[in-house]
Amino acid sequence: MHLVMAFLWSILGIFSLIFVKEKNWASYLYLPIGILFFYFYFYDKKQGYVAYKNSYIKKQAFPKKQLDLNNLERIKRDSNGITLISKNKKKLIIDISIIEGNDLEELNIILKKYDSKIQQII
Repeated sequence: MHLVMAFLWSILGIFSLIFVKEKNWASYLYLPIGILFFYFYFYDKKQGYVAYKNSYIKKQAFPKKQLDLNNLERIKRDSNGITLISKNKKKLIIDISIIEGNDLEELNIILKKYDSKIQQII
């Protein structure tokens, strides 16, 4: 999505700088917005959408959110994705349509481990 937005804003910026005779302040913002979306795209590509380290799962998208899986109370799965709810009622919603195949398998393995811990407590 970021890549599409980057191209759209950049094309709009280039066209507004070249073809618009009377430029206003907004004409100069289109291109920097496009460049910003390119940055978001490459950042997401490099960092990944979800990272797991030391029992913390971190969503790299803006704004960054993290959740301690040791405090996990419930895992809800539906067609939109996975919702993790901690004991202190913090929520982390993971959109599984963004995650690639191998990464999704790894995420499911990690969540199964913690899901079994939740079931033992209940």
